[in-house]
Amino acid sequence: MGAVGDIGVNVSQHIDPHSSLGQVVNSYNLAMGVIGIKNLGQVGYKFAKNLPQTTKNILQKNGNLRTQLVKSYQDWKRRIGQLKTSKKFEKLADNEKKLLEGQEEGWNLLGFVGDIKGVDRLKDFLTNDARLVNLIKKLNAKFNKVDDFAKRFEELYQKVPENSVKPIDDLVDDLKHLFTEHIDEIPEGQLVAFLNELLETGDKFKAGATSLEVIRNIKSYLPAKFHSTLQKLELEDLISYADEAGDFRFDIKWQAKTLDKFNQEREISIFIDTKNYSKVGNMFKDLGQYKAYLREINNFDQLYIIQQGGRGITKEDIIKRLESAIAKDAEGVYKANESIWLNMKIGSYKKLEDLAKTKELSTSTKYSSFQESIKVTF
Repeated sequence: MGAVGDIGVNVSQHIDPHSSLGQVVNSYNLAMGVIGIKNLGQVGYKFAKNLPQTTKNILQKNGNLRTQLVKSYQDWKRRIGQLKTSKKFEKLADNEKKLLEGQEEGWNLLGFVGDIKGVDRLKDFLTNDARLVNLIKKLNAKFNKVDDFAKRFEELYQKVPENSVKPIDDLVDDLKHLFTEHIDEIPEGQLVAFLNELLETGDKFKAGATSLEVIRNIKSYLPAKFHSTLQKLELEDLISYADEAGDFRFDIKWQAKTLDKFNQEREISIFIDTKNYSKVGNMFKDLGQYKAYLREINNFDQLYIIQQGGRGITKEDIIKRLESAIAKDAEGVYKANESIWLNMKIGSYKKLEDLAKTKELSTSTKYSSFQESIKVTF
């Protein structure tokens, strides 16, 4: 037996089976026993070389065995994830860490780990991060365990209409991006509230899925001038806390930096309202939220309304629908923030009303900043 195998045998014989390390090793050993690997020190090259061809064939063809091994792998992954994020891992000897590396290699050589898809991949990711496990514990009792979280995620994915969200593997990647790249900047209370709402109903799952898509690909939707200064991501909070502002909420808010008219750098808020409608006629039935956004911005490049793509609704459809709604409430929309309309040389609410009624607001290049605030995901 090679040196790596010797290390595996010698080390594992002296591990307390009740310790965190022992539980990881035992989880691996039990799984390997299922497929006939009796010499539990065999890892690396010897593992692949000595695995019987009949076993390799069974792994490829036997769905039940693969399912059992996936569950065993996820159990091992959960245990090693907990160990790696604890102080106990730092105290492990080098040969003990090498044993764990060998087990990881052994799993990979079985040839199915890379094939884990969808919700199984989500569970694999979540269980490997103790911080995320602890975050999920703070969710509603119905889905405050990783398995329940993943099960509910899959249930709602299967429930929503076709094309209303991306393929599940892409959606899982969007959620992983949120956790990996932004968990440190989003206030924990907002993140918990977002996840609770995401898993509440099919409609809220659709809306949340669109938000996840936008967050992951934000540079596709915002002007390049903001890309390098985006920070302080927030989710689903009040647009304004002013007493008279109403209970209107944003979906996504970022802070960015820009130059003012005096060429001085200043920080601004960028609001994003995500939508996932099947009919454009369901949008903008009430402009209260839209007016709340207008009160908080200085230019239209601080506001983006982004509809989920693939639902038969175009950017032009949305612009025309908003224009039609503005025509019916031009005074309220204009007075919400006169300065942004004055920036486009629209000097009165009557002028705004005329532009909306004649469709110039949606078609003239003079008002492109208004038009460019509407987006559709790719």
